[in-house]
Amino acid sequence: MNFSRLLNQTVTRWPVDDPLGDGGYAYGSPVTFAARWQDKIELFVSAAGKEEHSQAIVYSIAPVHTGDYLFLGISTETSPLAVEGAKEVRAVGSSPSIDATQHLNKAWL
Repeated sequence: MNFSRLLNQTVTRWPVDDPLGDGGYAYGSPVTFAARWQDKIELFVSAAGKEEHSQAIVYSIAPVHTGDYLFLGISTETSPLAVEGAKEVRAVGSSPSIDATQHLNKAWL
């Protein structure tokens, strides 16, 4: 299955970075990619092992990591904290296609 045809929305991603390794986070330049954004409450288990509820779920072929910020639409702001509606990725998962040529990534926000 080709996941690309199902991803008809544009999402902006700010990758999380800890340049000094001291827990002081910075964010990389915004990058846009095709995705499917659902405003949906879903129970998930966080990286810390806690059950939490999402505010939204984003599906993409592009890689997404815990701590990144995502926004439905296009933004050129340098910080996701300045963008109303940008949400932090709190958990991620991935599933391969049947023929294993693609992976569909799922991010819980």
